[in-house]
Amino acid sequence: MELAGVRLDRDRMAEITARVRDEIHGLEREIYDLAGTEFVIGSPQQLGEILFTKLGLSRKRRGKTGFSTDARVLQAIRDEHAIVPKIERWRELNQLDKTYFSVLPQLVDAESRIHTTFLQAAATTDGWPARTPTCRTSRSGRRSAARSAAASTPRRGMRC
Repeated sequence: MELAGVRLDRDRMAEITARVRDEIHGLEREIYDLAGTEFVIGSPQQLGEILFTKLGLSRKRRGKTGFSTDARVLQAIRDEHAIVPKIERWRELNQLDKTYFSVLPQLVDAESRIHTTFLQAAATTDGWPARTPTCRTSRSGRRSAARSAAASTPRRGMRC
């Protein structure tokens, strides 16, 4: 797989990207309508101001800079207002866009393939070796983009 690479269907990826971005923009308009104002949805401080001050939703946890708007808090207040499920969906789609749809097309070669280098990191757990495979792009100019994309969404097992 390191030599042959993985083929990326650029046309299909472009279709999916356009559909996801359209849904993101539609969610943004709906969120702004429900909030009664435009704000930076990705800003925890601005989102907290809208949810807890303007809309008066339940305040679950307080952090250093204000009330928390993390996923657990949003899940706990999901039934209090129609804006909350839309924000959760917006976050999910926005993360997919930043992690995959914006990064993967930049990593393909002339033949529409993504080449990786697999590295084995060995760790010992109670005397038994546990192997966690990870991969990075083989082109040095693209390594940072792939690492930052992979680091932004923690997953178990293999990450690329």
